[in-house]
Amino acid sequence: MLNQCREGAPDGPRRQIEGTAQVVGPGQLSVRLGRVPFAAPYHVLWVAPDYSAAVVGVPQGRAGWILARSSSMPAAQREQANAVLARNGYDVTRLIEVEHAR
Repeated sequence: MLNQCREGAPDGPRRQIEGTAQVVGPGQLSVRLGRVPFAAPYHVLWVAPDYSAAVVGVPQGRAGWILARSSSMPAAQREQANAVLARNGYDVTRLIEVEHAR
């Protein structure tokens, strides 16, 4: 797998890290990124029916992500994703909104 982002702004320098993910159970992945010497558990908490978005988190609610295939997400879908995180013990007030290029 390949994770990419732009640092600081949508047109900032691109950062990326390669890794691997192994399915270890229903909705559960073991993810190893770059040269990190250990794998981290990731749980797929929700996937939109059309696969346009997903919610992924680590156990104990330490970190969670709302992922989308496009640079924008309908408000109702974002609210649903937030509710999934909250229902699973994540503090949604700590979510950081990321600006995306359109």
